[in-house]
Amino acid sequence: MIRLIASDLDGTLLNTRSEISDYSIQILTEAIREGILFVPCSGRSARNIINKTKNIPGIRYVIGANGTDVINIENDEILFSSPMDKETVLSICRYVRDHGGFLEIYDHIDSYIQEGSEENFYESGIDYAVGSSILEAAIKLPDLIKAVEEDRIIICKMHITFPDPAQMEDLEARCLKKGDLLVTHPTYFNMEIFPKGSDKDKALAMIAEKEGIGQDEIMAIGDSSNDLTMIRYAGTGVAVSNAMPVLKEAADIITGSNDEDGAAAAVREVLEKQKVEK
Repeated sequence: MIRLIASDLDGTLLNTRSEISDYSIQILTEAIREGILFVPCSGRSARNIINKTKNIPGIRYVIGANGTDVINIENDEILFSSPMDKETVLSICRYVRDHGGFLEIYDHIDSYIQEGSEENFYESGIDYAVGSSILEAAIKLPDLIKAVEEDRIIICKMHITFPDPAQMEDLEARCLKKGDLLVTHPTYFNMEIFPKGSDKDKALAMIAEKEGIGQDEIMAIGDSSNDLTMIRYAGTGVAVSNAMPVLKEAADIITGSNDEDGAAAAVREVLEKQKVEK
């Protein structure tokens, strides 16, 4: 029996207009009414996730910033937050600035960008609808690096794009060489950097343990490499048909695309099967 369903947002639950369809809202609302714990799990900030899923009643937990934040939104309790080393963050910030890249940094609830840096974001080739949806809740600061230097923001995750993919490859190599960082790619145009030991699978396991839910009672749905750990961890891993090949290979089930309500279709199958079993 499935008791917990975790779903990524971009490319999975959100369609290419960065919206959750009415049908998906209906199915997820039904799942929650049936007692299934639905957990949105995204690289977005916790606040952005809450905003995006506000029309789905009954959500109790969100996993934000790629698993570096776990929040109980019923009482605003922070169950987990994994900060990055300050000097590492500053080194990456300066690299991005010096190479004309775009940087979004995350604390336990919000994300922050440099004022006027949005143009750099879209130069990477990322889709405008997706990009604007990601940035809609970001807080714009006049001096992002100074805010980190003065400890006004404790960073859990960094989201970065470059106009030249070679710069992304170079920064990834530098980060991996350090040995204490993870790097994932939500799309082919951007990268996420966060501490080792914090990822979507760890966050999901934390919620499952708190709720007394077994690994085999979990379904996880995703589309990209930053969903890989939770797809492998869950008893049932689901990839939407538009997923990266690496995720499809790891998944137990391939469902429809994000524009075909594929995530909702997988949830509906669970509901129908469990109603028959009752």
